[in-house]
Amino acid sequence: MSSSFNLNTFLNEYKEYNKRAYTGAEVGQARMEELDIKRAEEAVNQQQLLSLTLGEKLSKVVGKRTVQQIGETASNLVFGVFEPITDYLEKYENIFDGSYRQELNAMGYQMYSTQKALSEDIMDRAETGALSGSKFVYTM
Repeated sequence: MSSSFNLNTFLNEYKEYNKRAYTGAEVGQARMEELDIKRAEEAVNQQQLLSLTLGEKLSKVVGKRTVQQIGETASNLVFGVFEPITDYLEKYENIFDGSYRQELNAMGYQMYSTQKALSEDIMDRAETGALSGSKFVYTM
């Protein structure tokens, strides 16, 4: 009869398989991971990054000019939203402060005066029959 499956034998072999020694590559990889962790801890401890504020950490890691540019960018993002609104208000300021109404009133008065002068000139022409135009002078 051929060999039959024995569960106890299989489990014992499986336990021994998990206890096997690692290969050289696996041992080397595990050692490199341990060294990377150790180097990272030493770098943090040397630069004392755990005891510094965020601004101090950034200045050690990226430099002053970069931190300044980050601040400028954040400021532009926050205040850039209001720039179109302020431009609009500056452009149409004369409408909001009432000076536009004064300009319209002045133009209306000028138009009324011009029409009155022209109508008086037409009346004079009709009365005298001449083309004098003495009351209305058009200048450019």
